Formats: sequence, C-alpha cells, structure tokens
Amino acid sequence: MARCSRKACGRWRPDLLVRLFGLGARVDHAWHCSADCVRDEAIDRLQRLAAGERMPAALPVPLGAVLLQQKAVTPGQLKGALIEQRRSGLRLGDQLTQLGYSSSEAVLRALAAQSNVPYLVTIDPASVRNAPGQLSGDEVRALGLLSLIHI
Repeated sequence: MARCSRKACGRWRPDLLVRLFGLGARVDHAWHCSADCVRDEAIDRLQRLAAGERMPAALPVPLGAVLLQQKAVTPGQLKGALIEQRRSGLRLGDQLTQLGYSSSEAVLRALAAQSNVPYLVTIDPASVRNAPGQLSGDEVRALGLLSLIHI
C-alpha cells in the first residue's frame, strides 16, 4: 500500500492503482496522495528552514538512471544487469562491465556525474613517453598535472 509521506495526512492507496493510474505525486522519492499534500509538505519544509532546521540531503540519482541518461546502456541491458546483480551480489557498475554491457570508463563517468564531481579522462604515462612534443610520463607525474589511473 502506498501511504502518503505527509505525516499529518496518513491516506493510502493500493499500489496497483498508484502504478496504473498515476495517482498522487512523487517528490524526493516520497509518494504524496494529492497536490494539496505536496503543497502542505513544501510549506512545512520552508517553515522549518526559516526556523533554522537543517533539511536532509537529497537522495542521489541511481547509477542505472545516470547510465541510461548518458546512453551508456539500454533499458534492456540495465534490466538484465539488475536481475543478474540480485544473483551475484556485485555492484551495478561491476555487473554491467562483467556482462560486457558497459565499459569501465562509462561507469566511472556515470559515478562522477552521480556524485556531481568533474570527470577527467586519464592517460597511461607509457603512451605519452617519447611522443614528439609531449611530456614524458615521468614529467607528468613530477608536475602533478594529471591524476593517473588505469582503467
């Protein structure tokens, strides 16, 4: 049963009706039975903020949703990986790479986006060694220009 997230409300609806007919509204991953409850919850939050109360941090966007948005996997691949993940117990990124649905770099890029941090494409210092006009791998490391990891 879907129960309204507004504590003062307490209304509920059968999950099937919520899914089939889109009853209510989801805000911050919480289901509310009506637009009035969403409005009242927003007013309550604003009043608590004005009183100096700290609000909990927003939930992160799931990695699978980020990978879909970046078109790094298809919905079918994600669904298959999630099913296989339940059996294997691996993290989603590891499961996707193990199944060959995504590269390690795509997973790292999605994790960076999920965490809201910049993603820097890394290079192997051996690939720039002795390249004309390029810094050697030792020079790159000595200057601290790039954070180097091997994917």
